[in-house]
Amino acid sequence: MIETYFLGDKIKQLRREWKMTQSQLAEALGLSKSAVSQFESGVNRPSLDTLDKLSNLFLHDFTQDYLQDESLTKRRKRRGNGGVIGRLDFENLYVELPFSSRDSYQEFIELRHREEETPHDVEWVWVLKRDGVDYSNASVIEIQGNRMLPRYPEQSHYVVRIVEKGNWQYSTGVHLIVLKNNMVLLRRIISNDTKVIQLVSDTSDERIQVALDDVDYLWKLGEAVYMPAEDQ
Repeated sequence: MIETYFLGDKIKQLRREWKMTQSQLAEALGLSKSAVSQFESGVNRPSLDTLDKLSNLFLHDFTQDYLQDESLTKRRKRRGNGGVIGRLDFENLYVELPFSSRDSYQEFIELRHREEETPHDVEWVWVLKRDGVDYSNASVIEIQGNRMLPRYPEQSHYVVRIVEKGNWQYSTGVHLIVLKNNMVLLRRIISNDTKVIQLVSDTSDERIQVALDDVDYLWKLGEAVYMPAEDQ
């Protein structure tokens, strides 16, 4: 069983590390102080939206604690049944995706080239599911560089989804773009046609043009998993 006393302890620990009162945390989350108190005591658990807000507020990926802490494998009984999440509920709330750090982009690209099922010896992370979002074609990457500040800081983690080649000319928004010379770009596509895409850096407004014939893969950036600490 996965029980919220562990999650509640983690929320309390981070709140204190950030020198926040329960009232201040409640205000940041748009909730009542009693709701925060119930989270920390294990009487109730955060909703998916609230857990996402907590992850971004404290710059901490709560889902990884579920996997790394030994207490999750122990069955510990509590009085009553409030705040208990069954394993099946957990699997409905989270999805496990392959992860690529800044140092493993090349392996990430090679997996796509081989078009094989992603092996389980690569690093995997748990991601909080969002309603109505398809995760069957998704991975998680660590952002490298600060060309897309402020939304995409270095070391932040984002879900990405492969864009099929026949749809490249319709792509807009922020993408991870892999060129045939193995150069990797993180840029916003602001215009495109059947031959060329126009890219821009959010930080500097620097604009470049890339021929679609020079592109090997496109991944569309989706939701943030969690953000890095300010000093990283």
